[in-house]
Amino acid sequence: MIADISQRYGGRLGNRSGRFHASHQTGLDADIAFPSRKSQPDLWPICSLSDGRCRNGAPLDDEFDEARFWLFVTALTCAEKNPVTAIFVDTEIKKHMCRWVKRRENIEDPASCAFKTLRAMKYAPGHYNHIHLRLRCPGNRDCRDATVSLGRNTGC
Repeated sequence: MIADISQRYGGRLGNRSGRFHASHQTGLDADIAFPSRKSQPDLWPICSLSDGRCRNGAPLDDEFDEARFWLFVTALTCAEKNPVTAIFVDTEIKKHMCRWVKRRENIEDPASCAFKTLRAMKYAPGHYNHIHLRLRCPGNRDCRDATVSLGRNTGC
């Protein structure tokens, strides 16, 4: 599921809480639901705490499909011309994915897709029920890339 991506020329966007999504006005930011092993009709809380939020090492929901999530984010991050500026996820989700990927791939090589994807995955509290994807400008002369500080390593 993709949510909160702007109209072609912007426009006011809101979510269920009524907050304004200013960064989503350009069409380069989108909220995307985490993949589930079962059908999820909406953005869903990935942490197993009763309120669904992630904190202090809380385990992730068993329904979270790490393999599908990893396939999706690496396909975007490692695509030709790298269209991704950043992938914002909650802190516990980033930690979980670091552990999950380390068991499967070498994340030490800066030229590897795994390194690039984990580097693009940035901690952002509150992203426990979706990822916030920020894309690069497609080359329009009036478009300006948003500045995001990622650091030099994977952050794992």
